[in-house]
Amino acid sequence: MALGPDYTLNKNDFSFAVTDLKGNLISRAEVIEGKGKRIKYDEASKLYVTRKVADGAVIVVKYNDISNYFHFERDEYQGNRIKKVSGPRIKKPVLEKPKVADYRGYMVYNKPKYKPLDTVKFKAYLVTKKGKALKNKQLRVDLLAQYGDRPGKTLTTLNPYHEGGYEYSFVLDDSLDLTLDNHYVIGLFENKGKEWKEVIRQPFSYEDYELKSIDFKIRADKEVHRRGSPVTIFMKASDENELAVPDGRVEIIIKSSSVTAYHDNKVFVKDSLWTKSINLDPIGETKLILPDTIFPNANMYYTVMAKFLNSNNESRTNSIGLLYTTENREIKTDHKKDSLQIEYLLNGVSTSQRAVIYTSYPYGNDKDSVQLTLPARIKLNYAASYYLIKTEGGLTHQLTLKNLNINLGISALQSKDSLRVIIDNKHRVPFWYTLFSGDKIFLRGYTNTLDTIVKHTGSKTAHIRIDDILDGWPFSREASASYSPYDLNVNLIAPEIIYPGQKVNMQVRVTDVDDQPVSGTDVTAYAYTAKFKEPNAVYLPDFNKTFQGRMLKERGALEDLSLVGRMNLDWDKWSKQLGLDTIEYYRFTQTKSLFSIEERNNDTTAVVAPFAVKDGKILPVHILYIDEAPVFFNQADQLKR
Repeated sequence: MALGPDYTLNKNDFSFAVTDLKGNLISRAEVIEGKGKRIKYDEASKLYVTRKVADGAVIVVKYNDISNYFHFERDEYQGNRIKKVSGPRIKKPVLEKPKVADYRGYMVYNKPKYKPLDTVKFKAYLVTKKGKALKNKQLRVDLLAQYGDRPGKTLTTLNPYHEGGYEYSFVLDDSLDLTLDNHYVIGLFENKGKEWKEVIRQPFSYEDYELKSIDFKIRADKEVHRRGSPVTIFMKASDENELAVPDGRVEIIIKSSSVTAYHDNKVFVKDSLWTKSINLDPIGETKLILPDTIFPNANMYYTVMAKFLNSNNESRTNSIGLLYTTENREIKTDHKKDSLQIEYLLNGVSTSQRAVIYTSYPYGNDKDSVQLTLPARIKLNYAASYYLIKTEGGLTHQLTLKNLNINLGISALQSKDSLRVIIDNKHRVPFWYTLFSGDKIFLRGYTNTLDTIVKHTGSKTAHIRIDDILDGWPFSREASASYSPYDLNVNLIAPEIIYPGQKVNMQVRVTDVDDQPVSGTDVTAYAYTAKFKEPNAVYLPDFNKTFQGRMLKERGALEDLSLVGRMNLDWDKWSKQLGLDTIEYYRFTQTKSLFSIEERNNDTTAVVAPFAVKDGKILPVHILYIDEAPVFFNQADQLKR
């Protein structure tokens, strides 16, 4: 029997699952903690749940007249951890309040970086610290060095084009005395009597850059290929509009990397296995099949190196690493939903073949097996540790569940009075879910699919935690959702494709959290070429309520008591019930006064073997006296008497 996962599931109360050695959940076990406290079973979550368990407590699980003992121990490295939603959870009051800027807002540039003689365009939008609009606030524009003590240069003084809105442009000419490959800052300053106080700043990069308009990619249809099943290489060169480059050509070099097995007495492996020049197709990807004849009679890793050239002498390089094996047989597995598709491939073609599927489990040595004919599809047992597939022809393949690409995702949306939770679980892995309102659990369960709407007030943050077990190892994920009444939804209504030189009309739709139109909104819209790979991030101020993260309890671990050996024998209880008082060893270790036993010796020598025993434990002897004379000292060489 197993008790798992090996720690509390939601880190709020003490909850755990009880399974048999094959991972099947057990609901009818009798679970007792400490000196007789019963832990109840929760049918909805398939868990045994209690508020808390004392550190060092023993948990007894009785099922089918067999008792299993487990030991609970707190994790000294975890302690009381605090999760963060939009700010830290602080127990003690903050004595000194942090300083809050007089204004909040954002500043954005029309490009991620600039070079000499470029025109810098920026826009800033400011509100008060409480989110109120600014009216007729005049600001000074300074150009500053991001690092260093050099004074800034004043560019102009701005009046808002609208309440809180400022925009300006200037040319990066020689009069500004800028140094290439540096970062500079545009700062806006407010007149405060005798001094100018900085309101907002935003850096930009100044360098003599060159934009690369061509992106060259290569890929293979498989990472491992076999004799008789060649690999196909796909190549594509595209411009900044993701259109194929019409005049490209590629030089291919296949270079050997390392050999893992030779299949002849003499095998010559060349450094360069093959070269090829090919013109790229003007539409889509270009395919190139690597012939088997270029590879030696060996299993080996190799590299496909590709160099792209066009009529403008622009060049790009790319490479991928692949594995070639001479084995023409293969067992192929494909994880689809909650099933495993198994095929036997001969020279890359699916072929009928008898096979045995062995299922192993993480607890104990139990195994299940089934005979079938490939190709076949079996339902995955997510409580298993791994599957071993053996064909009639002697080919084997092992699939470990923990290494499968399984990733459960949480989507949560909190409205004014309800919470919607969706768990993305395309492989239908069973999982536990726990929903919190602040620190309090209000819903939990066990399922393999979840898409639900529950009643929950927007005045508290909702926390969603899910847990699953693969190969005996627990995996957990957590997300939070809060109601943000001041958020705006911005949608750009525009054609999906715009051709070079084409002029189109675009619309921007702004709605509130209830999807109602918002009037009087200041909108910033800009675009730049996709040749810029750097993001031009904009950080907007948030005026929504800050919610606290939920408080986590100490993490604990459950271990099989027989492995840690920390339970003292209750002699009064078990001596008669188990008949231990008839066994000489237990009579010796559990004696209350003096225990002695004598045996005859073949000669006249007397042999004495004294022991000191306390609470059933044999203690080391330091000094031994016979007839009041010391005859043994554990730190000295012993002499015969």
